[in-house]
Amino acid sequence: METFNLRRTEPLIIVRKEEEEMKFRTLCLIAVAWLLAMAPASSQSGHGVSAKPSHRSAAAAKSLPVTVNDPVSKIAAAYHKEENDFYQNAPKNATEAEQQKYYAKFDQIPKRYLPLLKQVAAKQQGTSEGAEALLLILQIAPSVDPAETKYSLMQLNSAAYLKLPMMERVASQLFYISPPNGNSDRNQLLRNLIAQSPHEKVKAAAMFTLAASAVDSFAAPSADIQRDDALAMLRDLKAKYPSTGYSKRAEGYIFAAENLQVGKTAPDIEGEDVDGTKFKLSDYRGKVVVLDFWGFW
Repeated sequence: METFNLRRTEPLIIVRKEEEEMKFRTLCLIAVAWLLAMAPASSQSGHGVSAKPSHRSAAAAKSLPVTVNDPVSKIAAAYHKEENDFYQNAPKNATEAEQQKYYAKFDQIPKRYLPLLKQVAAKQQGTSEGAEALLLILQIAPSVDPAETKYSLMQLNSAAYLKLPMMERVASQLFYISPPNGNSDRNQLLRNLIAQSPHEKVKAAAMFTLAASAVDSFAAPSADIQRDDALAMLRDLKAKYPSTGYSKRAEGYIFAAENLQVGKTAPDIEGEDVDGTKFKLSDYRGKVVVLDFWGFW
């Protein structure tokens, strides 16, 4: 009987021991999990369990070399330095795929600066510095954040900015900026500057940008202004503001629109050939002529 009982009870004793060990291990795991949950995120090494650091991108973690208290000119310089450094550090002799992968990272630069520029614009609202911040947003945002482009245009189109002399620079730069969500906001700002600004240069700059962009294929197009209306505005600009540099530029656009078009007779020009012999373009009328203009800028 004793042998039979021993053989019956020995496995049971082993099972109970294994069950007790499993319960103990389970309690230990629960205790560790509780400690992890209760440990503060900022705990130091040797004082509790440290929280796992968040995985932020390198661009997000990198601090800017400028702050909201710096002038916009300094912020712009810092941005352009990072921009230039990025292109200078482009991989040499890389494959097309490697180059595309590298240049795809460029958008991280304007995305880092846009929040700071919005803070500056809010802090300096209604001032020339605020307008400078909004203009820089217009220059760097279109390719990465259309919403910020629209935001900047709407801010500049408020009473706080329309009468500032600095808006001449804004109006002039808008010639080169094509908002990704269309030109209606841009053109409305230009029209409001023409109507409300007390400064001749601001009015002239706005008229030039609005009209010239409708007749210049290299400018941001103005779909809501017809070519004939644009030419009339350029002539009006010449008549009203002859002392501004925009009047001279308007004259060039008028000449090009009236003479340098397909089907028009080319304006006569004079020059010298490689032997120093003077000639006129009209000397070759009726013949096939190839004009090759080149220069250094």
